[in-house]
Amino acid sequence: MSLVIAFHRAASAEFIAASAWYENKCQGLALAFMAEIDRCDFLLLTLACPRFKQAVNAPVTHHDWLDTLKFPDTNF
Repeated sequence: MSLVIAFHRAASAEFIAASAWYENKCQGLALAFMAEIDRCDFLLLTLACPRFKQAVNAPVTHHDWLDTLKFPDTNF
């Protein structure tokens, strides 16, 4: 299954700026940020689209969302 998630133009600009900011703080941190965004997109899809969740057999728990709150602090 292949899905494309498109961001609003303003959100894309903010994403690019945030990625650059993280990379300036620590080399490789932008990649960790991008991976976290991908993971959050996946979580949102599994909650918003039951057919997607069933297709990928993805159990999503509240712990998955709590992990998203840790990103910046645990990577510096």
